[in-house]
Amino acid sequence: MKLRIWWHNNYTMGIRDAFRMNVESVEQAIIVLTALMNYDLHLGDVITDNASGLEMQDDSGEWSEWYDEDTGEDIWRVIEE
Repeated sequence: MKLRIWWHNNYTMGIRDAFRMNVESVEQAIIVLTALMNYDLHLGDVITDNASGLEMQDDSGEWSEWYDEDTGEDIWRVIEE
């Protein structure tokens, strides 16, 4: 299964397209998403207008939001734990 993170700054303003980056694992996604969040906090970006997540690619090539198979939780709920 392929994984990629997505990060969209100021999405309500329509300023930028979502940034996407392939990752090797859920653990790597957690590191990257946390780093992006901390960088935006450092810059003073309006965090309420940012959106992000982790996507997984199925066998047909379609991307969908990743969730933990055991708990059904998304990546941010996993990060919060």
